[in-house]
Amino acid sequence: AVRHSLKEDPLADGEVVVIASGKAAIAMTRGVAAVMDITEGIAVTTVDAVAPVPVIVGGHPEPNAGSVAAGRRALELAATARPGAAVVYLVSGGSSALLALPAGALTLDDLVATNRLLLASGADIADINTVRKHLSAIKGGHLAAAAGDTRLLTLVLSDVVGNRLDVIGSGPTVPDPTTYGDAIDVLETFGLRARVPATVAEHLAAGAAGVIDETPKTDHANHEIRVVADGATAAAAAVASAGRRGLIGEVVTTTLGGESRTAAVEAVATRRPGIDLLVFRGETTVTVSGAGLGGRNQEAALAGALALEGSTTTFLAADTDGIDGTTEAAGAVVDAGTIGRGREVGLDAIEALNCSDAHAYLTATGDLIITGPTGTNVADLWLVHHGR
Repeated sequence: AVRHSLKEDPLADGEVVVIASGKAAIAMTRGVAAVMDITEGIAVTTVDAVAPVPVIVGGHPEPNAGSVAAGRRALELAATARPGAAVVYLVSGGSSALLALPAGALTLDDLVATNRLLLASGADIADINTVRKHLSAIKGGHLAAAAGDTRLLTLVLSDVVGNRLDVIGSGPTVPDPTTYGDAIDVLETFGLRARVPATVAEHLAAGAAGVIDETPKTDHANHEIRVVADGATAAAAAVASAGRRGLIGEVVTTTLGGESRTAAVEAVATRRPGIDLLVFRGETTVTVSGAGLGGRNQEAALAGALALEGSTTTFLAADTDGIDGTTEAAGAVVDAGTIGRGREVGLDAIEALNCSDAHAYLTATGDLIITGPTGTNVADLWLVHHGR
């Protein structure tokens, strides 16, 4: 439907500026290029690739110099597009880190330090992005503001539960309902206000006092937004794939959340009479408690494995972008033998969880899933098969 509407849309007859950010930036840009002529543009993602527009490799889960360069170029493209031109923004998961531009006197180091604290705090993505938006010159509606008298089209591949447009990629092209005060409240809630760089605390305080302008609160005058796919799309595809293999699948939820280890135990205990494969989609959180290596899906897999000893259940937890946390793994698939395999090589699963070191444990047991970057991102998929 989106392809047809773009193909028939008058915007294809004029100047088309494409700005793409996220794990799916390359594929989304190619899709647009297949149905219209792109005048100029940029794509920022995690890997270099051939695309219809210049590609910048940014950082994820932490922004890097490429992220800043991409943010600066994106604002320039939007600001210099001629009145009446179409600015097409293609946003997918990972954009908050990949498209970054520090606000005011802030630096990239300020953003990185704050990002690390937020990701380890147990805060959910909405809270994390509330802070990010108020440290940025491009997030929270600033890109739309720069687009001026253009026609703005935002196409969204959502990795956010509930598809909140201001949260996906930190909402560069949509009005921001949050405030500097909200950002400060997030830091207070998670015990971070005294731990973030002093420049960050000062910037947020100045914003809350009205010294710095708030993020844009009104929409671009000529703006259309379409969510082209999300985690529910992937969950339904998993059920369809199971059906082709003779299994009866059911989507349990597309709003999975909470702490990874707790949600995993609940997931593997879930049963549905007559259903072979249970599908969960969403995004959980991890409160980091050690210096180990892992991600929310590996933590979930290890926590789930502890509940599987003696059962016939298999549990898969993976990130649809192919990268869980800062590791090379997408996640893991565990079963009743996972804990025993770890024990045989002298590992303690509970200790690994307490040290936030699920990656080392699951490496040793051979349970990791390694796909490499998939070129998409619609949050996480968990599959539970109880066997017979």
